[in-house]
Amino acid sequence: MPIPYITIELDKAYKLRLSMDAVREFERETGKSLMKETEEITLSTALELLWIMLRVENPECTLEKIASLINDYADNYYDLYNAAAEVVLNSFFGERHAELNPLKPTAK
Repeated sequence: MPIPYITIELDKAYKLRLSMDAVREFERETGKSLMKETEEITLSTALELLWIMLRVENPECTLEKIASLINDYADNYYDLYNAAAEVVLNSFFGERHAELNPLKPTAK
């Protein structure tokens, strides 16, 4: 079974999925190791993950544009944080992730 998508609503519906290309792109763009980041994911890391995943549908999209979409359309940051965390957990652990402790945002 392929890694599932999660849909978020901003100015329109976006499908998020953490492909291997997205993992590689995240690490190349940010200089961060995704495996280390999942231990204590920050809101800024969640934003960077959303940016990388949203670029699949919008290759010209910048980090600033994604932040602007979030500011203009998101009900709150926590739901977006949870969506990013859910995508990561689905990608690494599949359906087993429901048994794991959910990732908690950390302040930075």
